Amino acid sequence: MLIDRNETVRRLEEKFQGIVEVSRDVISSRRGLMSYPERVRKALSQKGRASLPYVFIEGKLVTAGDFPSYEEFLALLDSHTEKSETHQK
Repeated sequence: MLIDRNETVRRLEEKFQGIVEVSRDVISSRRGLMSYPERVRKALSQKGRASLPYVFIEGKLVTAGDFPSYEEFLALLDSHTEKSETHQK
């Protein structure tokens, strides 16, 4: 499972290099709630650890409870890009 997730992140970083910042943060490796980014603390307080992992795009929670496949990430990014372009027009 971790190998698949790492491979998905690697492929996304490769595809979107210089276009989109892709990062993965393993919450269990952090010490204390206050070390988490604000968006993660908020999601944890609302949804709890049972709904991990969380996926954020531009700080907004877009999915919780499942790590998307590479293809699902592409669809999430396409959907987000389309919404951003619509708001800019």
